[in-house]
Amino acid sequence: MKVGCGIFLVNQTNQFLVGKRTSSGEYGLPGGSVEFGERIQEAAKRELLEETGIDLPVSELKVIDVFNFISSDLHCIDFVVVTKADPLQEPKVMEPQKEEHWIWVTYEDLKHLKTFKPLEVMIERNGHICYDNIPNLESLSLDYQF
Repeated sequence: MKVGCGIFLVNQTNQFLVGKRTSSGEYGLPGGSVEFGERIQEAAKRELLEETGIDLPVSELKVIDVFNFISSDLHCIDFVVVTKADPLQEPKVMEPQKEEHWIWVTYEDLKHLKTFKPLEVMIERNGHICYDNIPNLESLSLDYQF
């Protein structure tokens, strides 16, 4: 089982960032595995930086959902993280072995792209996330230490 996060990085025109995966040709959100001892927002910040070169403060990242994704060959617990894009930072392909390119898309654009199944589930469950609504979204409280 894998624990991961997907980041909805939304710009001022309500487009969000997706990358074309080199392995499958599917489009998906930036994101990846949560490492041992890492908070979800810290993982999202790290993955966004590693994959796109975009560096955002942890305080700007909001966890809005979590889901259990099970297929015939994959079991993931995925956290959905949202944040506003910084217009001064453009995405770059930092891991060309994983991503061919990054593009800004609308929800309508996705109908014409081959997408990673977890992205479809995230959109199905959370609807259309708009730039202006992000400050009003509640972040899930997830951190407990024992």
